[in-house]
Order: sequence, then C-alpha cells, then structure tokens
Amino acid sequence: MNGIQFIYSNHYSEAMFDGLYTASLLTWRNRSKKYIILIADSPPHGSLYNNYWKDNFKGGCPCGLNETNVLPIINLREINLVILEFN
Repeated sequence: MNGIQFIYSNHYSEAMFDGLYTASLLTWRNRSKKYIILIADSPPHGSLYNNYWKDNFKGGCPCGLNETNVLPIINLREINLVILEFN
C-alpha cells in the first residue's frame, strides 16, 4: 500500500451499474467460479439510491442501466456479486 495516495473527491455518486454491466459481459472459462467484487465509496446515480450525495444524474444512469436490468444478467450468468462499501 506504500505509494497509494488517497485524494478527497468531494463524493459524487458513481456509474455503478455501468461497471457491473460491463463486468457481467466478460468471458469466463468453463466451470470457473465467477465473482464480481464491487468496491464503492458512493452510491449509484439517481435520487432513488441517495438523497445527500452530489449527483449530476438524479434520474439515474443516463444509459438506462439499473438494478432491474443488470442484476438479472449477473444472476443468469451465475456470477457471484460481492459488494464492499467504504465511507
């Protein structure tokens, strides 16, 4: 961890569903155990997910991704999702 610099980012919400969707489309080896590990310090875009974070997209992700269309893909592809939240 030497050399890692943490910078205060003023905490804007993040394009979380974009990342999950992209990760869900990765190619996996047959019979591999599939995991997506999401490490976040801010909620996803949209007032549905937060009331107090700065968010340039209060209506949600501008590309239309959300839990209702991303999580079923992760489930269908039998990918384990681990979420770690840091504040």
